[in-house]
Amino acid sequence: LVTLSYAAEWLLCQRFGYGGREMQPMRLVSCVVHSLNAALVLQLILRLGVTRPWALLGAALFAAHPIHIENIVYLVGRADALATLFSLLVALIYLRRTCGRTPSLPWYMYLVLILLTAIA
Repeated sequence: LVTLSYAAEWLLCQRFGYGGREMQPMRLVSCVVHSLNAALVLQLILRLGVTRPWALLGAALFAAHPIHIENIVYLVGRADALATLFSLLVALIYLRRTCGRTPSLPWYMYLVLILLTAIA
């Protein structure tokens, strides 16, 4: 998945005239993935029942921590960012489907969770 995303970005950069400046759009994509991760961390913390101010602080710490910023600066960190994205999606889907008024997880959702975990 990571290699395919690099290849698609490279082709789009060549097509739209970013020849020689391919790193700018690639870092933009990494920044978008990191921003999605921070938003998903916020949703996860809120889903776990933490109050909004503390959840915002936790998500901000996740977003600003140097180990995560490294994934934007160095393009090889895309694998970590995508793994985090799919892992957070799995956790949120699981919590959404099993915690609530009528907790239920149909059989096909187990397949979706297994697929997303395998992608991560």
